[in-house]
Amino acid sequence: MGQTPNVSNSARFRLIVTFEAEGVRYVAMRRIVENMGLDWSSQRVKLAEPASKFNCGDIATVGADGKAREMLAMPVEKLPLWLASINPNKIKSDDVRAKKIHE
Repeated sequence: MGQTPNVSNSARFRLIVTFEAEGVRYVAMRRIVENMGLDWSSQRVKLAEPASKFNCGDIATVGADGKAREMLAMPVEKLPLWLASINPNKIKSDDVRAKKIHE
């Protein structure tokens, strides 16, 4: 059965999608990656590697329109580890890059 995502705003990112599956909170990664100005296709490969330290996987969800979708998701607890792995020079937005460097 698919999970119904929650959409929330954050000072750091716009429209973060989170949901819970089997007692674990997950965050959908595509929107975060794109909001940071990173290339989704290369980050998706990095995140989806079987030996990845980020424990990402595709999770079936149900969108607001009732359609089933797969989302690459990461346990929320792993998000800081992934953020720390990002090279600030690969972030296209000057504003986002400045926030990454100063945190």
